[in-house]
Amino acid sequence: MSFFSLRLLVRHVLCRVSGHMASLAFALTMLPVAK
Repeated sequence: MSFFSLRLLVRHVLCRVSGHMASLAFALTMLPVAK
């Protein structure tokens, strides 16, 4: 695997993780409001 593809993979994983964390935090903040 080349260095460029490795960087691309890391960036993809980071984007997925940050997106998941954002949606999780959004759900956590919306839960008390829904109740």
